[in-house]
Amino acid sequence: MYELIEDAEETLAGFFREISVYTELQDLQGIAVPEVLAYGSVWGNYMGFLALSREGHALCPYETLETRLPELVRLAMRSLQSIHLKGVLHGDLSLGNIIMSGQRVMFIDFERSSLRARREYLDYEMEDLQAVFGTCVDVA
Repeated sequence: MYELIEDAEETLAGFFREISVYTELQDLQGIAVPEVLAYGSVWGNYMGFLALSREGHALCPYETLETRLPELVRLAMRSLQSIHLKGVLHGDLSLGNIIMSGQRVMFIDFERSSLRARREYLDYEMEDLQAVFGTCVDVA
């Protein structure tokens, strides 16, 4: 029983961290991250909800990746760079946390993020993004 409560507290802490990050990235909403439509908590802050704008689809089914890979990597790097300029480290890069919206690539799932991250961690994360796509593309 104690583990369940501990996990619930950790999950709720991640939820509030995610809200803080979306607030910090407010001017990037609709560009590098989806727009926050609503958020809140119920049952005395025991459970939270976050409603985001629908912005396309996850990159997880790999069917579009092969033909557009260089373009997608460039767009993802540009979006992640704009997030990093705000001092935000995503902290959980995976194709499941990257979505396509028209000609934009956006990031979701910021519950493991850090605000005001150190520069070297942001640089490592940019390298990690290239590894997530399995390629190195020089973005100029």
